[in-house]
Amino acid sequence: LEALLDAVHREVMRALAEARGRGVDEVARWVEEAPYRASKALELGIIDALAYEDEVPGLLAFKRPQLVPLARYAWATQAGVSERVRDARGARVGVVELRGSIVYEAQSSFGRIADVARTVGALRVARASPHIGAVVLYVDSPGGSALASDLIAHEVARLREKKPVVAYFADVAASGGYYVAAPANEIVARPLNITGSIGVVMIRFVFERALEKLGLTH
Repeated sequence: LEALLDAVHREVMRALAEARGRGVDEVARWVEEAPYRASKALELGIIDALAYEDEVPGLLAFKRPQLVPLARYAWATQAGVSERVRDARGARVGVVELRGSIVYEAQSSFGRIADVARTVGALRVARASPHIGAVVLYVDSPGGSALASDLIAHEVARLREKKPVVAYFADVAASGGYYVAAPANEIVARPLNITGSIGVVMIRFVFERALEKLGLTH
């Protein structure tokens, strides 16, 4: 845990230094000596300006916004790949998302759950669609079911036979989250992504002592 926190700290310092055009040592002092009043933050270069809400437009150089057709916007905001890709003009890069625990349909889990059937279906649509020239597999998952992960990995391998597949790791790609990406042509990870190997660690509730107190057996 300490190693992960140190990595986060180093990346934050690097990002701040790069964004503000300052040295890492100077940025580190900002963090150590914080907090600051707004005027002091401006003096140090941590922020660019001071303004009330109604004054913000005057500080921004507005450009004419780029307008897109409603149908294209609606399609772009759909998660994964849908049948609407068939109406797109020209080759597109499809994005298939895999977020949350990977579980098979009959299983249950806590927190966000990746819809395996939907992910498999999206990969198949991307493989068959003439409008999809390449696919980005967006992974943010701690893993889960070995069977479900294998089904997804199989579809990624089939897709790679026809089109380039790049796996992109967001916050975490561990166990099954890493497994599904293994068949991709390339794997790209965020600097602070936690990448884990195929593991055998899981959590389950143990009710033996509670059942003993209740006088129940099974």
